[in-house]
Amino acid sequence: MRKQINWEEIYKAYIFGIEQDGKVEFSTLKDLAELYHIAPITIMKHSAKEKWSEARENYLKDKRTKTEQKVIEKISNKIAPFEDALFSKAEKTIEELSRLGVRKLNDGLVIANTLRQLEEFAKSISGKNGNKGDENRVFKFVVDSEKTKEDMEKFFKGD
Repeated sequence: MRKQINWEEIYKAYIFGIEQDGKVEFSTLKDLAELYHIAPITIMKHSAKEKWSEARENYLKDKRTKTEQKVIEKISNKIAPFEDALFSKAEKTIEELSRLGVRKLNDGLVIANTLRQLEEFAKSISGKNGNKGDENRVFKFVVDSEKTKEDMEKFFKGD
């Protein structure tokens, strides 16, 4: 009498892995053949026929994508208050500049530099520059903004 093989259980073990000690381990077909007492050639033929390798690859790709989305969401949630405060300060600065007017070429360059930094920062946090929320650029922007702030304060005081 032939042994009944639970292909669905073996399929799930191959595609989704087997949890051991709190970690998910992904077994090879040879490992599963040994675990389920099946000839390796039998499990290899069955898996090839049903394209298990493709299914596992798709599952892992989907899992990575979901993990990346969660990380991006966490970073976005942490940056959002900073982003709101920064854009609020930028709006106030622009209003103040409009009220006072630009007096010198150098003042215009300071403003242009600040706007360029804001644009780079916005691209950085939105991921449009190819880097998904590059935190180093965020911190560099803050430091550069403080430097620019000092220049702007000198301008407003008439230095």
